[in-house]
Amino acid sequence: MRLLSVFLIALFLYPPSAISNSSFLGDANVLISLRAAMVVPNHLLDSWRSSNYTAHCSWTGVQCDHMDRVVALNLCRMNISGSFPSQVTDLPALRLLNVSHNILDGSLPSNISKLRNLEVLDVRGIATGFELSREAQPS
Repeated sequence: MRLLSVFLIALFLYPPSAISNSSFLGDANVLISLRAAMVVPNHLLDSWRSSNYTAHCSWTGVQCDHMDRVVALNLCRMNISGSFPSQVTDLPALRLLNVSHNILDGSLPSNISKLRNLEVLDVRGIATGFELSREAQPS
């Protein structure tokens, strides 16, 4: 009986909707910080705005799962330049990351392996100077 009481109190204090809400708002925050870190011409990522938080799953290049967690970022051929943003590793549900055919420099974040669900990483056609860090390369 005591265990049931503790469970009900926990459920009241932390309802599943609140947990899901915080997760997708976290993903929206990460996307906004990614956008701020990149140089994107021609208003291609104008949908990535804090005033549009709750619709982050409909933002350009973003796909989400049924829990509104970001599972795919397709930023192919958007003429994005600058350094590759390390904030991408803060999207734990990410399965596909396509930044191919852009003008990124530097290297992938050394902690890219933090993305345990990542299945596809497409960096083809990145301008010269971009490299896979030793830690990011498959063993």
